[in-house]
Amino acid sequence: MRFGNVRGLYDHDIVFWLGDLNYRLDSPYGYEHVVNVIESGNTNTLLEYDQLRKQQQLRHAFLGFKELLGMGYK
Repeated sequence: MRFGNVRGLYDHDIVFWLGDLNYRLDSPYGYEHVVNVIESGNTNTLLEYDQLRKQQQLRHAFLGFKELLGMGYK
C-alpha cells in the first residue's frame, strides 16, 4: 500500500487501524460465562476463540502486525 507522499505502509514504525472490523469470539460458551472470564481478568483463555487471531495465524489478515493495545473485549 502506498500513499500520495510515496511512503508505504511499512515505512512507518506504528500503524493504527481504525474502524469496526467485526471480529468476534467463536466461543462455545454463553454470554454470561464469557463476561465472567473477562471480569476475572483471565482473558488469555479466550484467545483460542478470537476470530482475528485465527485469521492472522492463517495469514489471511494483518500479516506481520501485532495488536499492542491488548484485547478489546467489552
